[in-house]
Amino acid sequence: MDKLNNEYLISVIVPVYNTEKYLDKCLESIVNQTYTNLEILIIDDSTDNSSQICDSYAKKDRRVHVVHNEIRQGLVRSKKIGLEMATGDYIGFVDSDDYIDEVMYYELLKNMIETGADFAQVGDTCEIEGEEIRYLNYGEGIYELNDENRIRFIKEHFLNKYAKRCINTSMTNKLFQREFVKKCYAWLPDEKSDQADDSLCMMVAMLEAKKISALDKCHFHLVQHEGSVSRRDYTIKGLIDFHQGCEMIGEVLKKYNLYEELGASLEESYVYSAWHIYSKLIKDDFPTVFFRYPCIDELLGKRIVIYGAGNVGKDYYAQLRQYRQCEVVAWADTHYYKYNYRYSPVISKEEVKKFDFDILVIAVAHKELAETIREQLIEEGIDGAKIIWRMPCNNFSVKGLAFCPEIE
Repeated sequence: MDKLNNEYLISVIVPVYNTEKYLDKCLESIVNQTYTNLEILIIDDSTDNSSQICDSYAKKDRRVHVVHNEIRQGLVRSKKIGLEMATGDYIGFVDSDDYIDEVMYYELLKNMIETGADFAQVGDTCEIEGEEIRYLNYGEGIYELNDENRIRFIKEHFLNKYAKRCINTSMTNKLFQREFVKKCYAWLPDEKSDQADDSLCMMVAMLEAKKISALDKCHFHLVQHEGSVSRRDYTIKGLIDFHQGCEMIGEVLKKYNLYEELGASLEESYVYSAWHIYSKLIKDDFPTVFFRYPCIDELLGKRIVIYGAGNVGKDYYAQLRQYRQCEVVAWADTHYYKYNYRYSPVISKEEVKKFDFDILVIAVAHKELAETIREQLIEEGIDGAKIIWRMPCNNFSVKGLAFCPEIE
């Protein structure tokens, strides 16, 4: 390891709440970082064996410091306690059921020192029931923000739910300069619930940052399970908390005198996310149609395969089933085994060739992903002339989405 190891201290804040099943893997990934000059601050709210696991790491690694809260403080207050304790030049956050690659903080720190960025971000690998889905930072690079380009950048790369964004709302796949991130958290009330706290802090970060960096390396592992924060969001309380969080973001924009410029984009982002929470909450396969296929006339009288069983695919299926002139002969997905809808089976790409069809519609929101899928299908022996993709429209706003580019 180079001289960075001696010059800079990174404080890693780990809020812990009843994650004994995942905690060892999380803490092992932090203490085994190739960049070793760390201060690991564990803020423990647990009532299970997580507390004992935290203490065991403090005993064997002098870099680990544990605070046990006698009364549960909640995720936001736990992070703030960590920030009050932190003495590092740079700050990172890791949720106690997630884990990180051993080179993550070295890569982020090296990048920040070279670029002078206020914060840097790596991509995520989301793990759901053993399946890994990688989310890279589309638009890797260094971004300098100023009064002239800040609004456009926030609209295109932070609030736009339909584009592949280079900056996401998570605090955990990033490294921040200490005073910068403390300023972001100062906007968040201690009593704020878990839902949308990252979004609020990241909005302040986008408004305050002069330079940010995105690395196309998936070094953060987000583990989805029944008790994870993201799963707890799919409740009535989660929906209400999310609404309140978005209202707070709106108030921040007003204080920065930017609501007029960014309010509409915030509302579109809110509608998309609220719809997603709602669809999970009511546990219906097809609760409503958010995305729409924009050129329905070209599908009339056709035998159709829908490829993609996520949010876009579900909405396309619900939409096309309303037209007697459209015959959906099959529904397929790369990860077909993840889906168990009551209304239609989802098959693999290998099985698509068994069906007689006129058009295969790729049902995803992003052109880059659609192009990748098209190449895979052609390699599988499917006629490329039958494969089409259109940018989905949505029922709440079609601004910027009302064009129909084909993959050529």
